[in-house]
Amino acid sequence: MKNTVKEMPEKMPPVAQLLMLYHLETRTIDGLTASEIAELTGLAYPTINVALRMPP
Repeated sequence: MKNTVKEMPEKMPPVAQLLMLYHLETRTIDGLTASEIAELTGLAYPTINVALRMPP
């Protein structure tokens, strides 16, 4: 049986770092949906979704 549980890395992925810098340096993304952030940054929705699912 295949293990489908994905472990989250302890380090912040590059796309999460990019979103944090975008939020601090360019424009707030607080309260936006993943789709809205994807449109703002030009990144794919699944990429944004992975970054937003990182534990705090």
